[in-house]
Amino acid sequence: MKAEVHFGDQKVDLQAVRRALRKKERYVKLADGSVGQIPEDWLERYKKLFDLAEETETGLRVHDYHLPWWIRC
Repeated sequence: MKAEVHFGDQKVDLQAVRRALRKKERYVKLADGSVGQIPEDWLERYKKLFDLAEETETGLRVHDYHLPWWIRC
């Protein structure tokens, strides 16, 4: 799965958000060099989702049986 998060007109891969949250960082660097603040509720909201995902070179991988859970997020 390849997903992006938009911060205004800037975007960042969901993987970058996952890495930042795993390091307990509240910001992620955007393509233009600015930073996007990660909303506090994302840590709790997406924790299980990020725990289930496996990071690959091209995106995040989840098992087919986890897809219905991802869609509800």
